[in-house]
Amino acid sequence: MHIYFFIIKTICLAILLALAVVKDIRSSRIPNRLVLLGMGLGVAVSVVEGALLSRLGALPIALGVLFSTMVPFILLIALYKVKALGAGDIKLLMACGAISGFWPIMEIMTYSFIAGGALSLFTMLINKQLGKCAKRFGRYIMACCLQRKLLPYQDVGDEGIQVERFNKVALHGGMIRFSIAIAAGALVFTAQKIIFL
Repeated sequence: MHIYFFIIKTICLAILLALAVVKDIRSSRIPNRLVLLGMGLGVAVSVVEGALLSRLGALPIALGVLFSTMVPFILLIALYKVKALGAGDIKLLMACGAISGFWPIMEIMTYSFIAGGALSLFTMLINKQLGKCAKRFGRYIMACCLQRKLLPYQDVGDEGIQVERFNKVALHGGMIRFSIAIAAGALVFTAQKIIFL
């Protein structure tokens, strides 16, 4: 990847994620317009990069961007189905994929889940909920095994009480914002790339 396009993509990713985190914290939503803007920026930058630097031309680059955009959806739709991840979070990762490309989005997703796990663990410890959440998760796994299918996580709780989503354990009203974890994952990815340039 040419250094100028790396810088442009990093700036686009930083702006997209900063806006998404702010919107998510304020309204618990990541607007579709913002996601579409991110996807459009990703396509535009990648097509220009392909036209200037690649002998293949813009079409294979555009198809690569489309594939990179769909990877988070394909890999994470099951987490959405069990209500462990929000649709906005998946769409935000799709926009990140459009901007960054296939291998970078794979790394960003990996770092994001590590950051999300650390943030969840930290908030459970702060709110003294680790034991309670571990029991709930154990009951959830048992219920899925007994029924031989994935269930929405919120359907399994203490004495029939609905529980929070597993990835939204505690932080301001019992929820973490996974957009923060995505931003942290992108930050780790970018720092790693800068260090090893």
